[in-house]
Amino acid sequence: MTLTSTQGSTIKQVYEHDKEIEICELFNLQQITVNKGRKADAIGDIGAVSIKNARSSSTQVWLTTLNKFRSLFNIPNGAIDLFLGDKNKNRFNFNEIPSALVDELIKWMNDNKKDIIHRAIHGEDVISLVIFRDLNNNKVYTSTPDQIDSIVTTASWRVGKRQGSLQLVTPSGDVIFHLQREGKGRYPNNVLIHIHRKLFCQ
Repeated sequence: MTLTSTQGSTIKQVYEHDKEIEICELFNLQQITVNKGRKADAIGDIGAVSIKNARSSSTQVWLTTLNKFRSLFNIPNGAIDLFLGDKNKNRFNFNEIPSALVDELIKWMNDNKKDIIHRAIHGEDVISLVIFRDLNNNKVYTSTPDQIDSIVTTASWRVGKRQGSLQLVTPSGDVIFHLQREGKGRYPNNVLIHIHRKLFCQ
């Protein structure tokens, strides 16, 4: 279902303001109200804080264009271009892409996993704490970037079971991040990374 602009504004108000205010009150933080393009949602004695409110097991942590992603990490041409496709949704799932190109992409993602996740968490800020709120179960989880970095160190990227994502998975099989196409709007070939609740349960 396509959301109207009014519905979209309502959701934005709830998740980016009302729910964040609740977390700020819980952790004695001050909300950053003008944070377009930033990862910091609040600030306190511990420094800048990123707040993630989720109605499912994961939520968006970074949305960017392939050009921006490539300029930051120099990702090679190949599978990522075929996977993301173009603005007309001319694109392929990973099982439709030559396996040699997919293997090359997976190796590159693993070689650069710490830098990718660092950028997804921090952006151009210096985040001191990530707070993940599971709205369905009314649970709040926290993790520091150092803790996340330690978990990412032993994790590895793989193709998702439905061939439409890349998943960063712990040795025990927990998905902690995934990369997918944005899939909608004017730019369906953007890079979208989600952060998972399982990251905070390690």
